[in-house]
Amino acid sequence: MSYIEVPYIFVGAGLSTLSCIAKLTSSGVKKTDILVLEALDYIGGRIKTEKGIYEMGASWIHDSLDNEVFEYMIDNDLIDIHQIDEEVKIEDSNKIQGFLDDSSKILIHNGENLTNHKYMRLEILLQEFEKYVENYFFEEENVDKDPSLRTMFFEYVKNRASKKLFNEKNHQLVCLLSLFARYVETWHGISWDCLSAKYAFLHSLGQNILCFGLSNFIKTLSKEIKVEYSTPVKNIKKIKNKYILNDRFSTDNCIISVPLSSIRSIDFENNLLNNNIRESLDKVHYGALGKIFIEFDINFDFDNTRLYHLGKIPEHDSHILQQILSSEEYKIEEKEPIKQEVTFENIFDWPMLVVNSQTTLNKPVLQIITQDPVTSFIESNIKENFKDFVKPLLKNIENQLYSKENISKYKVLNVSVSNWTNNPYQRGSYPACYPGDDPIDVTIQTSLQNETSKLKFIGEYTNLEGCGSMNGAWLSGKECADKIIEHL
Repeated sequence: MSYIEVPYIFVGAGLSTLSCIAKLTSSGVKKTDILVLEALDYIGGRIKTEKGIYEMGASWIHDSLDNEVFEYMIDNDLIDIHQIDEEVKIEDSNKIQGFLDDSSKILIHNGENLTNHKYMRLEILLQEFEKYVENYFFEEENVDKDPSLRTMFFEYVKNRASKKLFNEKNHQLVCLLSLFARYVETWHGISWDCLSAKYAFLHSLGQNILCFGLSNFIKTLSKEIKVEYSTPVKNIKKIKNKYILNDRFSTDNCIISVPLSSIRSIDFENNLLNNNIRESLDKVHYGALGKIFIEFDINFDFDNTRLYHLGKIPEHDSHILQQILSSEEYKIEEKEPIKQEVTFENIFDWPMLVVNSQTTLNKPVLQIITQDPVTSFIESNIKENFKDFVKPLLKNIENQLYSKENISKYKVLNVSVSNWTNNPYQRGSYPACYPGDDPIDVTIQTSLQNETSKLKFIGEYTNLEGCGSMNGAWLSGKECADKIIEHL
């Protein structure tokens, strides 16, 4: 059987692939010796820009003090940096437009703005809770434990109540704190009862930069690279020293750059994927971070960039907290995640991050960031029923957006919704750790694989330093290229 022979074949056309190719070609590898097989009809993976301005996937640069993808953008004059309130016509530029975005969140609960409220001690208490979690895993007897963040919160409240710092009079405050602690759900894409407390809190090194026009970055990196679109790789086998993909392509070097959630859809024949890799992949789950962009016809009257909708505390959580605060005997036990069906009637029981994009896009646009199970529900239902979502959303935050007399004047012009959970080649956003998951093992096993084999794995999940980020994807591609170059 004759195959299409290519020295280097990449499976997946995301940022890690583009990073790896950039390093390889700068070291002398010809672009004509490279082929990318992409299951989708576009290049960029989880970097996806819709309507020229809406970043449905990656959009923030975190850790700007130590971020190599950001350094690459700067060194190659690919990004302009602005203040968050600076007016910029994004559509008129071929560069990435980055906005310094470190504004504090306005906390919204039942339509009420908690800023400058007595409950704003929530921010101090949240810092204390984060420190409590950090200290917990420093204690020798807790090293091997891995409770959910929800369970850990109950432990924290129990600890503070035992020291008489919390009591029954604090019930409302503690309930609000439990809702505020769930803001990390909009980082990881999963509910806090599914989230490992050990890996829950992330802290950035340096200013955060909100980016628009990342498609320009992808276009720059992908110039003259040959890509076969709509070509999912279903099987890989090895014949002698060649890797055969889909019984059609042959290569000396096969680099897998698909999301961790999609690797299992590839049939690695004859145990080509060793057991250590298989087992490590089973130790990490996937989150579902979703985005909704809603464009209105009239400008908002507010300048704040972030509103954090706290949601509603479940009755069972409120009851547990009441028991703890009243000093009743209560043993906190880890239980299965609470399964609650999402509907348009209860959707605002979950926390959501609302980003005011008016200042950056020069048009009245709200960006709503959600987590599972809300994301899965919205991505499947909102396009046909967006009014059932938009009207209660505005009701929840109306006092922060505009005066009440204008509420009837606002009309929705456009709604753009992510589709990560319905995409069979994505199946979510990026890895998220459930209790018991071991992301470090994934990094170790993929690193060992890359050292000893020409079947290599790249992607943000293979880099512990930048897991779930553009920087992680970039570093993984660069490091893989270094391994390949060593053996040229």
